[in-house]
Amino acid sequence: MDMGVATDLGSFAFFVAVWVPMMAAMMLPGAVPAVSRFVRSNGRALAAPLFAGSYLAVWTVVGVAVYALYRPHGSFVAGVLTIAAGFYELTPLKRGCRWRCRLPRSW
Repeated sequence: MDMGVATDLGSFAFFVAVWVPMMAAMMLPGAVPAVSRFVRSNGRALAAPLFAGSYLAVWTVVGVAVYALYRPHGSFVAGVLTIAAGFYELTPLKRGCRWRCRLPRSW
């Protein structure tokens, strides 16, 4: 059962073993349309597994950073990161990134 901010992250190996499948289940389905469009337009089927592996590697690095920051500082860092992420959602940088993502691409 989850105990909110009192939840222990467990050992590093356990955290990574849980984090990577969770990120794969949550993040890869959203990337499937872009990857399939790229593969269809270029016919490079090997790009899909390379993308998936790279995507999971990046999210694994993010998970390691989360683990390293959360472990010694607990809920304070979690709160600061949550507030920072909320502020990022309101920045011109976020709007610019979303605008660029919506531009039609000719792969």
